[in-house]
Amino acid sequence: MKCIRQNSLRKKAIKSYICLNKKSMKAFLGCCLLLFFFNTGFGQSADAAQQALLTIENKRLEAVVTRNHDFLTNLYDDGFHGIIASGHSVDKVKMIEFLESYNPYVIQSIDDVRVTVYGTVAVSTGKLINKSKAGSIIGQTRFIHIYVKKNDQWKMIESQGTLVIQE
Repeated sequence: MKCIRQNSLRKKAIKSYICLNKKSMKAFLGCCLLLFFFNTGFGQSADAAQQALLTIENKRLEAVVTRNHDFLTNLYDDGFHGIIASGHSVDKVKMIEFLESYNPYVIQSIDDVRVTVYGTVAVSTGKLINKSKAGSIIGQTRFIHIYVKKNDQWKMIESQGTLVIQE
C-alpha cells in the first residue's frame, strides 16, 4: 500500500510539474507574441524607418554643404565616435568641426546608399563623391553610419569613412 501511495504522489507531482511547464510555456509564448506585435504594430515600420534614414542622410549632406550647425549638432549623439577617411578618430565636436570645414568649391553627392534597420538600431552605408566645379571626380569615400533611435529621434552614434582609391 505504501508503494502505491508513493507512486501515486510521484505521478501527481509529475503531472503538476508538466502543467506548470505548460503554463509557463504558454505565458512565455504569449509574452513573445505581445513583444512582436508591439514592435511591429505600434512602432515605426522597417520601411518607414528606412525612408526616414534615407531622408536624414540627404539632409545631413545638405547640412554639410550649407554649414547647418544646428542640424549637425542635433543629428550626432553626444557619445558619438567616428573614424574619418584619413584614419583619424573623432568625437562629436571634432566631427562637426571637420564637416563645417567643407570646401565650397567641391560639389558633394552621395550614391549607393543602403539602410538596414534592426529595431531601434540602423546601419547606413554608401559612397560620398567629391567633384570639382568642372565635374571631374576628385575623391570618393565609402561610409558606414550607425544610428540609434532615442526619444523618437535617430541619432548617429558611430561612423567610419574609407577612401576609395581609383585604379
